[in-house]
Amino acid sequence: MHLGALDGHGMKPRVKDILHVLEAMAPSSLAAPWDNPGLQVGDRDQEVAVVQLALDPTPEVLARAIARGAQLLLCHHPLIFPHVQHLDAGTFPGMVVATAVRAEVSIAAAHTNLDAAAPGINTILAGLLALENVEALEAGSGEAGIGCIGDLAAPMPLSALLRRIREVFRTAALRVVHGAERPIQRIAVVGGSGGSLAAPAAAQGAELLLTGDVTHHQALAARTLGLTVVDAGHFETERIALEHFAPLFAAALKERGWQLVVTVDLEEQAPVTVVT
Repeated sequence: MHLGALDGHGMKPRVKDILHVLEAMAPSSLAAPWDNPGLQVGDRDQEVAVVQLALDPTPEVLARAIARGAQLLLCHHPLIFPHVQHLDAGTFPGMVVATAVRAEVSIAAAHTNLDAAAPGINTILAGLLALENVEALEAGSGEAGIGCIGDLAAPMPLSALLRRIREVFRTAALRVVHGAERPIQRIAVVGGSGGSLAAPAAAQGAELLLTGDVTHHQALAARTLGLTVVDAGHFETERIALEHFAPLFAAALKERGWQLVVTVDLEEQAPVTVVT
């Protein structure tokens, strides 16, 4: 997805300028304590003409960013977490750090802070499902908190809702925990891994939780609550939201009068595929 050049006055922003805009949209204060958003590697004073967005800072994603002339790769998932103790150029994530430094490409991340922002990953997902009366699933420091919950305009049979979810997330592979047999109207959404939020979803009246990465024991817990859970995949639930966030981010940059090209890596693939 190429969002095109932003009209401006010929001024090129620096990495720190773009991160300032990102901070305004998804404040780092919204991030979970264990998270590591922000600049992962690079030079804050580097001028930027091309920004590439992607979900994961993999070697393949970085190679495409370099090929497209990007100076900044903005990913949802951080490259470096606090538990990383060394960077080896022969293994991940050291190989990505080494390549980025050599190519003079800065890498930044907006993770749980973007999840909790409004607009952010979860509010975008709620919009894609046409949910109304959207509010935080679990109270957080941001406007959206952790996850979202809202209502369809009218109850929908589960079979019809699953068809809509397949269309929205462009996938035929859904893992479903069948809860109580009933039409679905109140839905909780958590992009990425949200199986642990089954209890708060049920407590707020959700009939269905849409998320990814649901474990066996989380599925058992949800079923005992009578909660239907749809695991649409970690990659799939976050990637579609990132694609919809990209033009919002590009518009925020355009407001500053900067001349930039903003692109989304549409060649990125989920690390897990379904074989039938």
